[in-house]
Amino acid sequence: MGKTDPTEVHISFMFKILFASSKNGHTLPDKFLDVLNYCLIRDIDYFNGLHSLQVARSLCASNHLSKQLARSVFSNEFMRKLDREMELCGSKIPYAKKLRRTLMELNRGVVLRYPDYGVPWFHEKYCIENAPELKQLGKSSRETVEASNFRDEL
Repeated sequence: MGKTDPTEVHISFMFKILFASSKNGHTLPDKFLDVLNYCLIRDIDYFNGLHSLQVARSLCASNHLSKQLARSVFSNEFMRKLDREMELCGSKIPYAKKLRRTLMELNRGVVLRYPDYGVPWFHEKYCIENAPELKQLGKSSRETVEASNFRDEL
């Protein structure tokens, strides 16, 4: 069996491995994370915004978020995609709340871990408006490894 060609791998099964590993604190091999990073750049238009953000957040927490992926996620085109998803689902349902929180966590992580990427912090208003909920999240025992890593860096 030869080396895995990233152009032949589909991300749909890979993000499940990434999420399970993140929740359990398991560290994945660099090569796996590199392939996942490549696949998300390639497939970002084919996944819903939340899954794309969750994968990018996990890669950021693992210090494997490439500059190209950060630019793709924080591009005007991807932000328009997120806006369309928000319009379609409404702002009060759980999906919309998860989408906003995940975007905020990813934005914070990129600003803290990769300042050279030049991504601006743009969630100050969100954090102020949701301070009680975010404080409660920090006390929750169901908190993800990524969220706790980002919080520790603050």
